[in-house]
Amino acid sequence: MQQTLDRLAPAIFLLAFTALWAWESLSAARPDVNDHPQRRRRNLAISALNFLIGGASAGVLLAASIWVAQFSWGLAAFATWPQWLTVLIGVLSWAC
Repeated sequence: MQQTLDRLAPAIFLLAFTALWAWESLSAARPDVNDHPQRRRRNLAISALNFLIGGASAGVLLAASIWVAQFSWGLAAFATWPQWLTVLIGVLSWAC
């Protein structure tokens, strides 16, 4: 079950990008009288590029968060401090 849930998020994003691309191709804001297949291919390429860049940046952020947690940097370093101080630092970091 856990493996299914882990694979669900990319499938949802892929379906969302596919739905947005299909919606844009069927009801564009600027209807083109000369609707060329090249336009649809270009839009699909832009959507695919956006999907790849989004996935790559999410992967980089995930790797960075794992790296930070391994070296106990950031707020992970405050886990050994008293709980009231950790909460105070967390609240102040959001407030500033």
